[in-house]
Amino acid sequence: QSASDGTCTIKVTPGTWQVSAWPQWKEGGYDQISNGKPVSVTVTSGVTSTASFTFQKVTATINGTVTDPDGNVITSLSSWVSANDGSGSWSNIGASVTNGAFTLKVPAGTWDVNVYIWGGDYGTADPQKVTVADNETKSISIKTAKNNSTISGTIYDDSNTVITNKWMSIYATKGQYGAWQSASLNQSTGAYSIKVSAGTWNLGWWIDQTL
Repeated sequence: QSASDGTCTIKVTPGTWQVSAWPQWKEGGYDQISNGKPVSVTVTSGVTSTASFTFQKVTATINGTVTDPDGNVITSLSSWVSANDGSGSWSNIGASVTNGAFTLKVPAGTWDVNVYIWGGDYGTADPQKVTVADNETKSISIKTAKNNSTISGTIYDDSNTVITNKWMSIYATKGQYGAWQSASLNQSTGAYSIKVSAGTWNLGWWIDQTL
C-alpha cells in the first residue's frame, strides 16, 4: 500500500523484476485504474531503483443485468464482468456480478463488456460494445445463451492409444473472461462430454503429470 504522497517501497533481492501497480479496491469499485502492464526494473545490491506509474481516473459508470435467453434476470448468478477498451492485453477492468446485477466504473470511452460464467446452465454470448462519456451512466442488459449443445470426444496419446486410468479435466472457453465449461475424463473409456452454448469454443486440458 502506498503512502499519502503516493510512494511505495518494496524490498527485493538483486536481479530483474517485473513490477505492476494497482489502485486499492474498495466497495463500489475503483476510483482510478491502471493498465496493469508490468515495468521491468533491474536492481543491484545496495542501490535503490525506481519505477513510476500513472493511473487513469474513472469518470463513467456502466450498470447492468445478466439475463437468460428469454430476458429474465438470472438472480441466482454470481460471477464476474469485465470491460476492455482494446488498447492492450492488460487494459481490462472487472467487477463482481451479484444476484445477476453489476456496476462497472470506467474511464470515458468505448468498452467491450462481457460476463465470465463458469459451469451452470448458461454461457455468455459475444461481448457487448458500450460507449460512455465523462460523468455519464449507462444501463445495459447482457443476454446469455442456453448450454444446450455438446462437445464430446476421446483422448489419445501420441501413439494413438486411448488414455485411461488417469485423472484429466477437459475445459472449453470462449476466450479470456468469456464463458467456461469443463468436464472430467471418464477414466474407464477415455471419453469426455461438455455441455456448452452454441458458438465457437477453445478446448484445453489439465492432466495428471505422472502420465
